[in-house]
Amino acid sequence: VFISWLVLWLFWATNPRTLFSYHYIPAFVFAVLALGYVVHWLWHESRFDRSRQIAIVFVVAVGVTFVYFYPHLAAVDVPRWLDDQYFWFSSWR
Repeated sequence: VFISWLVLWLFWATNPRTLFSYHYIPAFVFAVLALGYVVHWLWHESRFDRSRQIAIVFVVAVGVTFVYFYPHLAAVDVPRWLDDQYFWFSSWR
């Protein structure tokens, strides 16, 4: 899974042409699979005492991040101040 993600990500990251987020989708599938495996490992197989808490915090953080970015991803009209918050780096504009 990691090698598949790495190969697809390298193709996307090193391409000199203009790329858009939908060009990353093939690599994203493998990233989700890898993260799902890590959460499964933390929940079921880890010997670390707080592994379940880490898995819960991670899943909640993913959910909150999705809710935060959803209006931007779905092209919903939002106030200008909220639209400005989505661009954390000047290169994202």
